[in-house]
Amino acid sequence: MTCQITYLPFGETDTIKAVEDVLDFLMKFDLKVDVHDLSTTVKGDTNEMFQMLRNIYDRQSEEGRLFRLHVEMLHTPGN
Repeated sequence: MTCQITYLPFGETDTIKAVEDVLDFLMKFDLKVDVHDLSTTVKGDTNEMFQMLRNIYDRQSEEGRLFRLHVEMLHTPGN
């Protein structure tokens, strides 16, 4: 599975640090991560991908952050 992820923090004084914190957390998963200027592309196992997304959402919610997590998914049969 391939996902394109964009994390947008709202109400943060240092938005770059907020995005970098999410990227650091994302790197802990067994996924291929390519960081780009406007979004991040993540490739890997479907179950790991959904677990990563759930963990990012839960972590940000538990910290009381206001955010938007925009995710686009591409499923290619056989990959």
